[in-house]
Amino acid sequence: MNNAQIIAYIKTEFNPIQLATPDDTIEQMIVNAKRYWNTHSAFPLVRMFPLPSISSSTGGRIQLTPDFKQVIKCYPSTNPDWILGNYPLWSLLGITIIDNLTSDLIELSEAYRNYRYYMGTDFHFLFQKSDDAGVGPYLYLTNVPSGTYAMAVVGNKRIVSGEIELNISTLTNLSGTFECTPVQPLTLEMTDGVHTYTDDAGDGVLVSSLSGYSGTIDYTTGAWAVTGWAGSSTTGTASFVCDEEVKSDYILEWLLQYIKALVKMVEGNALRKTDAINIKNDGQQLYNEGNEEKVRLEERLAAEGRWACFARRF
Repeated sequence: MNNAQIIAYIKTEFNPIQLATPDDTIEQMIVNAKRYWNTHSAFPLVRMFPLPSISSSTGGRIQLTPDFKQVIKCYPSTNPDWILGNYPLWSLLGITIIDNLTSDLIELSEAYRNYRYYMGTDFHFLFQKSDDAGVGPYLYLTNVPSGTYAMAVVGNKRIVSGEIELNISTLTNLSGTFECTPVQPLTLEMTDGVHTYTDDAGDGVLVSSLSGYSGTIDYTTGAWAVTGWAGSSTTGTASFVCDEEVKSDYILEWLLQYIKALVKMVEGNALRKTDAINIKNDGQQLYNEGNEEKVRLEERLAAEGRWACFARRF
């Protein structure tokens, strides 16, 4: 659900009572609820990031999407190599090993392979949080295991709302998909420092700063495509406004209850003001009810989102 759908949901919840709170105020409460969630939750987020420019012998950095609040663990994804490389003992012992496989030999070979990929490389990562919530944080990698082509990153989720900036590849990639959606019309701009595409009309067509080029953007899915890049840079940036559509049932269920509690407090406060002119109402009761629900939801989020742990099978 996006902000407009949440406002419609809140109004329906209070039917047949007509809310005195304007939509702009409700939208501000939605923003406040999302901010509270972002600072107090530990909802897990897992995503794969390609490593096209990182040397396995030295390392480098990758920029994560803005919906990563923190990184807990990284898992290198490697390409399998040929069997004699993974199992050197097999070639040393000769072809007869095929007829005399033992569990001890298999375990020894697996142990050597794991040591070669992980222990021998001493892989480490460092997470650097961005000061700007709209710019993705950086993940610094050292001693990346040989053959790694992507990194599975496990972290905590934050809800993206507002203007964001992402890195994009402009050397060979003429299309891609933004992770944060939907893209607000009239806000997208992509550039490699020389060549720029902008969404000028809000109809899904990207206008090029140079003649002979064009592009498109799907606001719902975040899929974009251009006919080419005139600059020589291998990377560029894309900036746009995103009111992230919350799809997780767990996040949405908490947000809707919390926003409804905030609306009760605002409505109750408005009714309490009318009581000052000798019109009796239950504004204080409504305010107290919303405040109690708010406190209960905050305690629930603190209890459920405090820890992150991993379970492994041996």
